[in-house]
Amino acid sequence: MAALKQQADKEQQEFETEWKELGKMIEQDRKMKDFMKKEREKLSLQEHRGDMTVEQEQTLKKKVLRGNWGIAKDKASIHASMEKVQSYEEAFAKIQAATGISDIDELVTTFINAEDQNFALFNYVNELNSECEKLEEQIADIKSEIEKYKGQGLNTDNQRKKILKDLEERLQKTEAKAEQYEKKYDAAMKTVNALKVGIQSIFNKIGCNTPANMDMLGNEGVTESNMMQYLGIIEQRTNEILQLYASTQAQAREGSLDAQGNPLPTVTSILGQGPQLPAGSNQIAIQPPTTTDEAYDSEEDSEDEDDDRPFSRDELKAKTMRGLSKRENKEKKKESKRKKEKERLKSEGK
Repeated sequence: MAALKQQADKEQQEFETEWKELGKMIEQDRKMKDFMKKEREKLSLQEHRGDMTVEQEQTLKKKVLRGNWGIAKDKASIHASMEKVQSYEEAFAKIQAATGISDIDELVTTFINAEDQNFALFNYVNELNSECEKLEEQIADIKSEIEKYKGQGLNTDNQRKKILKDLEERLQKTEAKAEQYEKKYDAAMKTVNALKVGIQSIFNKIGCNTPANMDMLGNEGVTESNMMQYLGIIEQRTNEILQLYASTQAQAREGSLDAQGNPLPTVTSILGQGPQLPAGSNQIAIQPPTTTDEAYDSEEDSEDEDDDRPFSRDELKAKTMRGLSKRENKEKKKESKRKKEKERLKSEGK
């Protein structure tokens, strides 16, 4: 709008300048007409007199023609300027009708503000276009990365399926072994429970249930943890009974003779000497089987180690998942090494 105002001011100045020039030209035209009138009067007098030469007559005609052309040109310029002024007036009238503003200064201010706002919007649109271009580039890069990783994902997926199939087969075998071990465990527990009943019965029958022994063993009865202590006390008590029996037999044989008349040998012990330590003095500890993760340090030894290690279903599943993870990591490392080797060969080929 400021440029439009400047152009309007400039054209106004040009119009005023042309108007002044036209005024001067009109004045010159008037003077030329007066001069031509005088010249015609002189020419008319000279024709009557017959004293004008041919050259003077031609020069006079040229002056008249130039004057006529100048007048026509000035008239055309005045007409063009008037048309331009009229077009400006019509344009201003249309602007007034559209905006309802009759003051030229207010109109100029409004157009300047509108132009500033349009310029700000134009800059904002340019910024948005730049952001859109950047986002499109990022989208293209992301699509390229997606396609790249899709190819890698297919290979990894095939390897994963192969590993899963292998591990599923191993899991089935391991579960079958676990079922066998559970059956063996159930059978062993039945035997142990039967032994508990027998041990408790013998313990009571041979008089091992003394207050001192019961304080040491507790009131829980025979359990897996104190079973060896019960057996040790039973063995100690049995040896004591046998020693008493041997002593009784020795006393009965004193002075007795065999069939040949020889004295009978003295019985000092029956079935050995028994334990050297008192009953319950040595701590009996049962070492349970371990369930560590060392079996997964080497895949080649895992099958042999599993043969001697009974595991529960949860432990077997955990071991299987750990094996799967290790296999996947191993495959990824191999894939990375292959890529690096290809890149190295390409660089050496260049």
